[in-house]
Amino acid sequence: FNPRHIEFRGNNLVGDYSYLHALGKNSITFGKNSGVGSFCQVISSVQFHDISGFIKLGDNVWIGDGSNIGGAGGVTIGDDTFMGQYITIHPENHRFDDPNTLFRLQGVTRKGIKIGKNCWIGAKTTITDGVTIGNNCVVAAGSVVTKNVESNSLIAGVPARLIRKIECNL
Repeated sequence: FNPRHIEFRGNNLVGDYSYLHALGKNSITFGKNSGVGSFCQVISSVQFHDISGFIKLGDNVWIGDGSNIGGAGGVTIGDDTFMGQYITIHPENHRFDDPNTLFRLQGVTRKGIKIGKNCWIGAKTTITDGVTIGNNCVVAAGSVVTKNVESNSLIAGVPARLIRKIECNL
């Protein structure tokens, strides 16, 4: 959707049956040698009254088959990061603090998600709004990342927690 607002910087791949939805100007950017596998959804924003979302993939980024990346609050993925299948990234969260108002009418918060360089995100991982993952991190398959992750960390679990630090000099 809206391909004039998708920027490809060279040697990119979009797998079969994937859907790119770019509502805002330059709202989806693929760095060099980056792409998404088959059956992915990459959606920068779906609300015509608020088209502020964006998704920026650095160079040499790969997102595995069946993944879903929303960009309403903004998503930045650093160079040389790769992700397994069925990743979900949600840079938006619905509010529910008013007990006298329907959830759907309470609005949303959008803090955004940042993933550093040289990260490996295992299959079926979910990353929630407001999370920053530092450089050189490994996220074990099936993890749910709800808090910031320091660089050079191996994390795992639901919710994800630090397993150990990683020695990395990149």
